[in-house]
Amino acid sequence: MYVHDVCTICMCVFQAGASKDPLDILTDVGVDLRVPQTYVNALTHFDRWVNELDRLLLEKGKEGK
Repeated sequence: MYVHDVCTICMCVFQAGASKDPLDILTDVGVDLRVPQTYVNALTHFDRWVNELDRLLLEKGKEGK
């Protein structure tokens, strides 16, 4: 997801304000929290970030020795 996409999504959410249910607003921008796959996708990304952090910390530790 590109920064522009995130900004566009945020603007849509902010513009909707309290006019709709929060779950409906998120669904409108492609984030359906009622679907289990959404959580699988989020945790998959989180796992990648944790693995990348582990890799970077290991590299940093090797450089310091």
